Order: sequence, then C-alpha cells, then structure tokens
Amino acid sequence: MARNKDASRKALLDAISRIKEQTYTHKDLRKKAVVKLNKSNVEKEAGLSVGALRHHPDIVKVIEGASPNNNNSADDVASLTEKVNKLEASNRKLKAESTCSKKDAEQAKKTLEEYQSKYHQTVTALFFKIPIDEREELIKLLDNSSLSGDVTNINEYRRK
Repeated sequence: MARNKDASRKALLDAISRIKEQTYTHKDLRKKAVVKLNKSNVEKEAGLSVGALRHHPDIVKVIEGASPNNNNSADDVASLTEKVNKLEASNRKLKAESTCSKKDAEQAKKTLEEYQSKYHQTVTALFFKIPIDEREELIKLLDNSSLSGDVTNINEYRRK
C-alpha cells in the first residue's frame, strides 16, 4: 500500500529532527554509539524503504547541508592553510638545525679521535722513557683486572 507523499515528507523531517536530538526510535540506530545524519539513517528512522528519499530532493539537500563535511567556511580553510604554512616553515627550520647539529657532531667526533690518537702516542712515548727494569716491576705490580677493558695494554709495546 503506497504512502501519501506528504506523509512520507513529514516522516522524513521528523526522522531528521530525532537524529539531531539523538532520540532514536529505530532499534538498529539505538544500538549504535554514534549515528550520522545521512540518507540511510534518515530512511531507517522514518520507517521508509531504502531509496525513499529519491522522491524528495529537497530533503536530500537538507541532509547534505547538515553534514559536518560541508560546514567548512572560508575562514576555517584560511586558518588551516595558515597553520599548515607555519608548520611547514617550522619543519624546514628544524631540518636545517638537525643538519647543522649532525655536521657539528661529526666534526666533534673527528676532533676527539685526533686527540685520542695524540694522547695514545704521548702515553706510549712516556712509557718508553721509563727504564726497562722499573717498567718490569711496575707491570708486575699491576692487577690483571686493570688490564681488561679500555685500558691500553702496555705489554704490547715492551721492548725485547
């Protein structure tokens, strides 16, 4: 039995208002945590068949006009564009700082390696300035645990 077009229109408009007020009568919509205002949900809430809105293009415009995706005003777009531009500028600045910091770290590492090499050469030269008898006695006094790890092994440099 066909419904009156005015009755369908009233049912659809009432369904839209119930969805906006979040007072649903349809059992499937009551189960959902979030109910969006779209054609399918309006038809369900109105108790009409799928596709019933095709006869009511003015109501379809109301539904699409109330959609949150279409509410972006020019001011919102401009402010978001400005935020994006600021973030991109900040990103470029941070990338430049990162590159500079990496170069500084590489230079510091090279300098440290040079100083370590010079230190090693100095310690080795000083070690060989100690007479051989005293060196042998000092080596015997050293604890084996002190020779493990990052300590320079002096036994490698002993003259035979």
